[in-house]
Amino acid sequence: MTKELDNMLCEHAIRAATRGEVDGLSEKDIMGMRWVLIWKTTHDPTTKDSLRRAKGRLVILGYQHPRLLGLKTASPTASRSGKHLYLSCCAIHKLSLESADASSAFLQTSANLEGEDLYARPPPEVAQTLGLPVRSEYTVIKILKAIYGLTNARRLWYIDISLKLTERQWIKLGCDKRYWISTK
Repeated sequence: MTKELDNMLCEHAIRAATRGEVDGLSEKDIMGMRWVLIWKTTHDPTTKDSLRRAKGRLVILGYQHPRLLGLKTASPTASRSGKHLYLSCCAIHKLSLESADASSAFLQTSANLEGEDLYARPPPEVAQTLGLPVRSEYTVIKILKAIYGLTNARRLWYIDISLKLTERQWIKLGCDKRYWISTK
């Protein structure tokens, strides 16, 4: 949980809402937040042991978004046929495949949600870290980045990645918009 909260603060994804901002809000304008806690199992190839570690993800209750029905949330998903076509092309041309996992991916988008006026009521640990009272009508944070749980977070991440890949002269495949190839 500490690591997740550190990521949120490091990426400037949240901040304490000001009293002026909170005074102008009704309860329906404030989304809830919660921790999702899981055990993650990893395998150590050197010892062939399985290691379990706790992982905490701070998520917003996106279904409570005050403008939920007006949001654009669609982002491309890799199709099964697109994946098979891609793997076949790589095998035929003897290309090597690479993949990566971005830690706290949604938080790393360039999208700034400051103007969206999104607010949430944080869990006690988050409130304490931001210097807010734990239980008060003023215990409200402002959402500044795409946080897990926001219904448009995947779309914001996809748009951001698309812009960054295009800047680096990567080309989006016409048959499946989730696949990109380098022109270099």
